[in-house]
Amino acid sequence: MSAQLQVNSNTWKNYYQNLVTNDDANRNLGAFQMCTTHTNPEFEKNLFLSLSEDPDTVIMAVAPITGNMKFYHSVSNLGGTRRRPENTIVGLEGFGPSATPVKFDMGMLRTVVDMKVPTDEDLLNCTDETTAARLTEDDFSEFKHAVLTVLPPMLVVPYLELDTKDPVSLLVETVSIINMFDETNKEEIDYPKAKEECVYVLKFLWAVVNSRIPKLLCLADSDDHELTQWGRIRHATSVLPTSTNSIVLPPGLPPATLANPNANQLNAASDSALHELSGNIKNQTDVLEKMRQDKAEENKEKNHKFVLLHESTKRLILNASSTDGESIPSEPEETCKLFYAKTTVGKAMDYMAMTLREKFGCVVEISTGLVSALYTGKFIREREDSPSNFSFFMVPKLKPLSSGFAAQAMILQLKATQGKGWSDSDLKEAVKQGIVTPTSLNELQYQLQNLWGLAAFFFGSKSVLPCQLGDFISQMQNHALIVEAKVFYGTIKS
Repeated sequence: MSAQLQVNSNTWKNYYQNLVTNDDANRNLGAFQMCTTHTNPEFEKNLFLSLSEDPDTVIMAVAPITGNMKFYHSVSNLGGTRRRPENTIVGLEGFGPSATPVKFDMGMLRTVVDMKVPTDEDLLNCTDETTAARLTEDDFSEFKHAVLTVLPPMLVVPYLELDTKDPVSLLVETVSIINMFDETNKEEIDYPKAKEECVYVLKFLWAVVNSRIPKLLCLADSDDHELTQWGRIRHATSVLPTSTNSIVLPPGLPPATLANPNANQLNAASDSALHELSGNIKNQTDVLEKMRQDKAEENKEKNHKFVLLHESTKRLILNASSTDGESIPSEPEETCKLFYAKTTVGKAMDYMAMTLREKFGCVVEISTGLVSALYTGKFIREREDSPSNFSFFMVPKLKPLSSGFAAQAMILQLKATQGKGWSDSDLKEAVKQGIVTPTSLNELQYQLQNLWGLAAFFFGSKSVLPCQLGDFISQMQNHALIVEAKVFYGTIKS
């Protein structure tokens, strides 16, 4: 076999498509099936070992919310040793320039699904989605499997080019990929038959289509220093931060070799050396630099009030910042971080109001009570019968000739920096929140727009809540005349 040169890329997709070990792995397809198929009493031990023994492992599981397929890579075990005996399986989510480190639910990983599945022949004949959706189980075909499956490169590489993550579509595509792989390598006697070794993936996908495989839960915990540090090191040693792909050559190998791949063939024994060289000194230097900066970053975070919020509040903000309801970011929106980095409520109020007006186009009257509540991490209303905190009723349209946020923010700042103590009336005023109910369609539109801006400020404009609010506002504007007519004639029903 001719040597392959590892291509250093600045996306995880290109990294996996150009791994020098892909060909060797495809010649050993049977090993992937054994990773997650239950065949002996020591399944759990073997599963954790197989998931962590190869740093380039890619797994497929059911997404927590949508039920579509989700791919994770670089799976590793941060435990399972004499010093740290408790298993902690982690991985990276995302195949772009960056990826989010996640920690998998260990209870879910220990789950074994025992089921009946269709025959291998029936699965391999699924050439369209209609056939795949109607396929039924066979009484004599048993399948014991984990809630995830490990994928060989011959599936990973084409999967990364597909737009769909729907299990039915993936089942049909996988049949096509298997047939193409066998046809391409039919003359290679040392290649296994994918029709024999990869049917376990078809069984897994069929089980997902028929709701036999539970969803795999995972968590992106930004407070887990060990998890984030592992993610940084894995990324820095695998994906280049530069915008240009580079190929690392052994010392003395002429550049002409690239132009003529058949020239100066290297023997197979040099593959591992080339792979090590592809890591290159620059990546190692980056890792050391990141480790040296850790202490400085930790000290900086101590002054960052977001990390001091209650765990439930941080989790609420990060969950609400998800753009698809599945992947949870490890860091809050930049405007949210800057809000909590302010040293006083007055500065936070000034920053919020200016940002809502200039970045999100809001015409909003912000009360000191609302800012004080959000600044201390209070998003949920305290009483069911009274709106408060992060609420539609707390962001009314700015009234004409009102003093506005600037004066309130200035007063709060002066009291915080120069006042010797706040009076009881000052404290009551600072936490007072006024409930404002819109009395016209115009006011309703403004308050909805202001709520959209507030959600985008804390969670990001592409997160789920702002997107849903934006769609609702758009629909309401399209039907504004109808709504106004119903209000005028009193025909709107509560």
